[in-house]
Amino acid sequence: MAQNADTALIAKVEAQAGMVNHRVLSDQELEWCKEILSNEERVLSQLDAEFEALRRKRDLQQQRVQKLHVAVAPHKRLPPEILSHIFVLCLPVAHDKVAIPPVLCKAPWLLGRVCSRWRSISRGERRLWGKVTIKVNAPTRRRDLLRACEILPPAAEVSVEATCRIPGFQTDVIHHLWRAQEFFFTVDCAKLKQVWRIISASPQSFAALRTVVLCVDGMPRAVDKVDTWTGVKPFRMAKSLKELRIAMSATLWPAFLSLDIPWSQLKAIDITGVANLSLEGIFGLLNKCHSLEELSITSPRGRQTGTTRPGQEPLKIPSLRSLCVKDILSPSLINEANLWNNLSTLDLWCAKFEDGRALHSILKHCGRLVDLCSPVPALPPGCTLGGRTLRCPYLTNVELGATRDTWLFATLDAPALANLSCIFTQASDLRPLRDMLAASRCPLHALSIEYDVLDDGLCVRVLPAGLGALLAAAPGITELNLFLGLLVPRDVLRDIGAGVLVPRLAELAVTPDDLEGFLQMVETRAESEARQGRKGLCDVQVFVSSEDYDEDDPDVIDALESRLDAVQRDDDTRRTSSAASTVRAHHEISARTFGTWWFMDKHFV
Repeated sequence: MAQNADTALIAKVEAQAGMVNHRVLSDQELEWCKEILSNEERVLSQLDAEFEALRRKRDLQQQRVQKLHVAVAPHKRLPPEILSHIFVLCLPVAHDKVAIPPVLCKAPWLLGRVCSRWRSISRGERRLWGKVTIKVNAPTRRRDLLRACEILPPAAEVSVEATCRIPGFQTDVIHHLWRAQEFFFTVDCAKLKQVWRIISASPQSFAALRTVVLCVDGMPRAVDKVDTWTGVKPFRMAKSLKELRIAMSATLWPAFLSLDIPWSQLKAIDITGVANLSLEGIFGLLNKCHSLEELSITSPRGRQTGTTRPGQEPLKIPSLRSLCVKDILSPSLINEANLWNNLSTLDLWCAKFEDGRALHSILKHCGRLVDLCSPVPALPPGCTLGGRTLRCPYLTNVELGATRDTWLFATLDAPALANLSCIFTQASDLRPLRDMLAASRCPLHALSIEYDVLDDGLCVRVLPAGLGALLAAAPGITELNLFLGLLVPRDVLRDIGAGVLVPRLAELAVTPDDLEGFLQMVETRAESEARQGRKGLCDVQVFVSSEDYDEDDPDVIDALESRLDAVQRDDDTRRTSSAASTVRAHHEISARTFGTWWFMDKHFV
């Protein structure tokens, strides 16, 4: 009976008194309800306790599962070299320098915060750190060098740029150079010996050094002696030094050669900043550098006129592969065969020749040349060099500036030539160049020709003879630049459009003699390639002389854009309707003045 009463009361509470305020229990019902409430609260407390116990048990179980996941994680079994490569692939595209002081939320610092293994691997991967350049050009920047020495891993390459003019250079900067792989420093001539002494007193100063760039300001006093650096040994611990670049007065050169620099281990030297250095000074250096691979020098100006160099001992630099020479080439330098014999790269762009015979004499020694960069001086009147006397079987890349004559094309045999760039300063015939390509049977795929011909200070536009024959002799060309002073005649444009000339062409920059001929060339070529279902010519640049048009009224550019838009729409239609073609064309057009030229670009992707 009591159980039925409790059930009835609970139903009344839940349906009436427990739902609204105007339902009031009697005194007896209130006492019964309080007793029931006490029981229900005990049940709820028991459920809460059970739930809390289950929650704690679940948390413990979740932690165990997480630890087991970590224990069996597949990346933990990756070899360090694979994990290191993954780290490199995850770097931002624009990653080019490491921040000092460090930013711990960014790579590569972030990798070191994951675990000790990741920290060890990331700190040992040179590609993650790259080169850290620290410019100590103010007293406050000295702290950056100190911080870098403390926290950067050995894999990070540190480059220090400093000047002895800042306070603390001799006490702070020099004593932290043990961490630098590159050291660029500027020093006054009067303080140079003092700097050498301080470095000599710190045996580890240059321990990691690979590159030194030294700029000495000022001239020595007349009372200074050549042997003032004798006994000073700043480089005695520079066991890793490979590259040296110097700018100083030639007066200091004998003293510099007396330093304890490990000359025999140097791989690259640039002394173009040593003005008026004599041949004796140049050859005195080269005789010390038996392992030299790259050399940049300024040829002595008006000093030696003989055909042999001072001294009798031949040069011993069998490893020299790259040479850059500036200024006037002396006969003694030209006739030093051991300087040229093993070269693969020769840069004479800033060199000056008496005439073309000097360049011919040099190239006769360069049988292993791969890359050549040089002007082409003219031969004396009546001089002939006779046949193809320059055999360069490995010559691949040629860049000719200020080409005043075509004798080089009549004498050069380059069967491996792939890239040729030439700037003519005379209205030269192109047939000698065509004959060279035909005789060499070279796989030329990139050709650039420019005419920089002046008449009373004004640029002359040239319609060169033999352009069509030249292009016919090089059917493998994929990149062709014929611009600025060179005007391409309509018949050549027509043959390019028909695919008779340069059928493999992909990139073209051109200054057309006739705009209508150029537009027809683009239309014909696009139609033919769409019909064949191939990409073909995808980049076109056109230069239009602004002398022929008012720069403030670019109607010609608007007309070109409209015409090329029509070409593009027709090309899209043809390619879309061709079931065999999987190539989709798209173009972007921009127009602007380029010097005294209008410039337009059309790009297919």
